[in-house]
Amino acid sequence: MVNLIPQNAKRTVVIEYYVRVVTVWLWLLTAALLVLGILMFPVGLLVKLQLSALDASFEEAQAGSDAYQVSEKLIQESNALVQELVRVNTLQPVWDDVALIYSLVPKRVTISSVSLAREGGVVKKITVTGNAATRSDLATTRDILKANSRFTKVALPLSNLAKDVDLPFSVTLEVKQP
Repeated sequence: MVNLIPQNAKRTVVIEYYVRVVTVWLWLLTAALLVLGILMFPVGLLVKLQLSALDASFEEAQAGSDAYQVSEKLIQESNALVQELVRVNTLQPVWDDVALIYSLVPKRVTISSVSLAREGGVVKKITVTGNAATRSDLATTRDILKANSRFTKVALPLSNLAKDVDLPFSVTLEVKQP
């Protein structure tokens, strides 16, 4: 077989052949990428929409979390204030009861101590100890304490009435609960 094509022309044909092959492959790659881009557009759009929805729900949850933290702090402060108020409120009647006992006892009776028995933060019993000048002063003290509506029961042991003068005594009072 005789090769009638000159060497320069042959070289040009081969170069044109490879340029055309590369061009066709590049066009095929471009078409494939274009088809892939078209197919990926709905997926990208869906992902973008879901991300924006998640961002909105995250911001909403963050706002709720901030509100929850503020509310939690306010509740803790309120609880501390309520505990202080309860503590002060339970102490105040104690002072009132002690002052009431001191005001009711006659001058000839001296009080040496007042003991309080609490149950569940509430004063249930009060024990008053001291000395009475006479047996009648002690009996009068018992009667005055019994007559007061704040106390439900006044217990004065008979052993406290053993002496006639300078009587040491111990009276147990049950406090009326509101």
